[in-house]
Amino acid sequence: MNLRHLFAVLGHELRTPLAAILGYNELLSDGIYGEIPERQREPLARIHHSAIQLVRLLDGVHELSGTSEGVAFIPSAVRADDVFREVVAEVADLAAGRNVVLVPDHIEEVTLHTSRDRFARLMEMAIIGAVKASPGCTLSLQLCGNGNHATFSVGGTLLDPQRDNPDLEGGQMLTSAGFRLAIAEQTVLRLGGSLSIRPGADTSELHISLPLQSV
Repeated sequence: MNLRHLFAVLGHELRTPLAAILGYNELLSDGIYGEIPERQREPLARIHHSAIQLVRLLDGVHELSGTSEGVAFIPSAVRADDVFREVVAEVADLAAGRNVVLVPDHIEEVTLHTSRDRFARLMEMAIIGAVKASPGCTLSLQLCGNGNHATFSVGGTLLDPQRDNPDLEGGQMLTSAGFRLAIAEQTVLRLGGSLSIRPGADTSELHISLPLQSV
């Protein structure tokens, strides 16, 4: 069995139970099975966010392995700042668990013409990658439009360009952060942009540039 076929089968096998988790979670949240006490709503929201993260991770693995080729991505007008805020809210628990503070330092209203699902996955992989590599840090998040491009950055990270390099051709073992950055980079490249880790004196910055018109 080749890897492309393995990823395709694995994706199908994992999506089936994930769809059930998301479906029943939604039914519970909507009160179909009875009134939900207020104290149970937060755990249900966390289950939903965790399941969505797994779906995006699966989608990213498919894109990384090339098994997503031929899948139609329908572009539309996407408010990048709205998607960004949604993703930050979804990864808040993970950040708190690693004592990471996420600070939206400068967020502009930016509209992209792209696939919303792809962009959301990109934001999630980039932010989670930075969080996993930077326990105990305060991360500065910026999103802005500049000419024909949108730029997104995560400053104050402990990402290491050597250790966490998303370049799969280097032969080194991928870290957890590097794995997610590899997915993010593949998505960025498919959208016609670029991803880099810019080292500083004590910390580094994850920098992403995307064309405003991308599929």
